[in-house]
Amino acid sequence: MFVIAERRVYVYRVNGLQRVSPDDVRSIYVRSGDALTLVTCANWDAGTGRYTQRLLVRATLSYSRPIVLGG
Repeated sequence: MFVIAERRVYVYRVNGLQRVSPDDVRSIYVRSGDALTLVTCANWDAGTGRYTQRLLVRATLSYSRPIVLGG
């Protein structure tokens, strides 16, 4: 995964996927400064018109580098 912020590119390596209940907010807390957790919806239920789970994508920082603009 790549994240660009404050004139740097941060490269993360995905190290886990987890499906949780929408109420399970404790699972989304980041455990360290070098971790990233992306949260998206999962398991669409056409009967209720809602997603029944959340998918958490966990990653850790591999490296970062400055972005050089111009030529």
